[in-house]
Amino acid sequence: MQKFNNYVFLSLCEITYKLYKKSHYMTYVNYCKTFNVSIKTNNLDKKETEHLIKIFDYIGKIYGFSDAESFDYLTKFFNLDNLIDFQKCVEADIIANGDIFD
Repeated sequence: MQKFNNYVFLSLCEITYKLYKKSHYMTYVNYCKTFNVSIKTNNLDKKETEHLIKIFDYIGKIYGFSDAESFDYLTKFFNLDNLIDFQKCVEADIIANGDIFD
């Protein structure tokens, strides 16, 4: 199950990294921390709500998750101690293969 979770977390990193690159945040980690706080406090702004919908759509298409399952994985992802490791994998893929979303 851990391998599957890591695939889901990597997919979450891919989509959130893409969304982060189009945001006003200076770092990916700051984007994730702020998004996580907004989720925990149930205080999502319009842009975060749009991002949440895009994340759920992306994850739902890949894994067939419901919104509740996607939300559960997203909150776990934002609380990972090794979040930066997933970021490094996504950035390495972008360097090696170009933008993953072109």
